[in-house]
Formats: sequence, C-alpha cells, structure tokens
Amino acid sequence: MIHVQIVRIALATGLAIMATTFVVGGFIGTDRVTGSPTTPGTEAATTTLRFATYNVCAANCPGLRPFTSRAPKLVNQISASGADIIGVEELGGSRTRAIFAKAIAAKGYTYAAGAGGRSLFYKQSAVAITDASGSRMAGTGFPMRANSNSALRGGAYQVFRSRTTDQLFLVCDLHLSSLDSAIKDSWRLDEAKKATALLASVKERYPSVHTILIGDFNSLTHQNTSASSDSDRWRVNELLTSRGFRDSMHATANRINYKLASINQMPSDHRRFPTSFQLDHFYVESGVTVNRWALANRNVSYKNQYSDHDMIYMTATFPANWPMGSAEGLGLKNG
Repeated sequence: MIHVQIVRIALATGLAIMATTFVVGGFIGTDRVTGSPTTPGTEAATTTLRFATYNVCAANCPGLRPFTSRAPKLVNQISASGADIIGVEELGGSRTRAIFAKAIAAKGYTYAAGAGGRSLFYKQSAVAITDASGSRMAGTGFPMRANSNSALRGGAYQVFRSRTTDQLFLVCDLHLSSLDSAIKDSWRLDEAKKATALLASVKERYPSVHTILIGDFNSLTHQNTSASSDSDRWRVNELLTSRGFRDSMHATANRINYKLASINQMPSDHRRFPTSFQLDHFYVESGVTVNRWALANRNVSYKNQYSDHDMIYMTATFPANWPMGSAEGLGLKNG
C-alpha cells in the first residue's frame, strides 16, 4: 500500500480557513489552509495547488497486468491523492487514452492538453483553463524530436487559473527520451532545451505566470550513481537549474520516501537502475514554495504493481504576481 501525505500550503492572504482531511493507503492527515478570493483591482492572493505525475505505462509494461485491469487502480490512486493537476506519461494510443479519460472523469478530472501519451488532467473544482473573462487560455500538446534519428517524445502545457484566487500559472508535462545510450543522453538535453524555449514564448504572452515542470525526465538530479553509464543523465537537471528552476525534492526538507527510486524495479533492473535512481520530477521556478514532496511506494510484487513507475506528489504555493483584473492578469497584455 502507498503511504503518501499531500499537504495544502498556507495561502498568505486568507480570509477563511478550511480544514481538509484526506486518507491515502490507510494514512490519515489533516492540514489547514487559508484562501482569499479577491475582487478586480485588488492584490492577488497566493495560491495553493497539489500536483501529481505518473508514468502509467499503458502500452509497454512487460510483466504487469493488462492496462484495462490496472487503469481503475491508477485512477483511484490519483483521486485519493487529492491532486489538483496530474501529468500522465505513456498513456498509449486512442484506446487506452479513452479508458483512462473515462475513468478519471468520474473522479472529477478533465483533460486539458496532450500529445501522444503525454497528457494533463485537472480537477474542475480547483482550477480552470479559461481566464476570468471566460476565454480559453494557451495550452497544447507538442512533439520534441531532438534530430531525425531520435525517438519521438514530447509534452503538453496549459495555463491554468485558480478558481479560489483567479491567479494564473503555467504547467508543462514532459516525457524526455528513454535511457540506455550516450546518444539518448544528448537527445534528452536537446528536448529539454526545445521545451523551455517553447515555454519562454508562452510566457511572453503571460509574463507574470509562474511555471511548474512535471513528468518523466529520464534524468537524475546528481552525478553520484553507481553505474558509469549514468554520467550524463544529470545534464537536464543542470540545464534547468541554469534557467532558474529547482528540483522540488531538493527544494523542501519535508519529503516522504525520497530515498527510493521512482521506478518499480524488476530483478534485472538493479544494475542499470540503482535504488536512488530518480527519473520522475517536479521543477519549480524561483518564488514558488514547495511544502511537501512524496513518492508513492508500493510494497507489492512487481506483477501486481500499477505501473513500472511510482507516482510523485507535490504541494506548492504560487506567490501573488499581478493586480487582479488587469490586462496582464487576464493574459491579454500581448494580444
């Protein structure tokens, strides 16, 4: 069973206090957060949001049960976490996407954007993909091909609006090229460069939004691994750090299961993937506060696991970043 606690981060300008109790895998936690809906022309409130990223391995998970039997369990995990936004990788083709989308819709989640097996879903009660005027905000799935020989990878991004504070924020789900060769290390770095360049263009239209990167980066956040082939797998982290992002696991001391790998290892994987091998990440921009990071670890046999990855959870606070009701706040400053 998983033992995951998702924490709501305090909203700085709260007028009301809301107590929320949640249960995940038998673990009960109670957290108090504050919120302050604002009116046009007043200072925006800081915003608390809960995130999850899950590589669900819909199409290529040898040794696991068929996706049709795993999908309900995956969806139950996501809904039990209380995540407001979920990034999903390796969701497969139209058939498996339809199975997952139908199941997660019953839990209150809606599809926002996607490309191939990478998709963003959001909880309708918490956030919206329209601005305060009701217009759809920027969001799409996109491919990232490092060169003509590389595997097709990609991601999805969406500008969201908090239903509590009307604040806007940008979330990007990424799935970079897979492991196991030096050339793929180079591909991942190129893909990350292309993704951050794309997001920079989005922020030209929404200059005050804060960005969260989530997903399967197939990358490490350090060089200290036990396999020589891992030497370049930290380069994506180095790139993102140089561009102002922080890995959320290192941005907070409040971590659960942080010493465990984000993949569920089969016996043959231990040489390639040491126990500290972290492939799935959240990256936050400067100014975003991370209160809690957690890895959902399942102590069951491999064939009974829901995916070949473990799910990552994070709760983050977005600082107030524009006057409410302004053209900039509505994402209309640049047209």
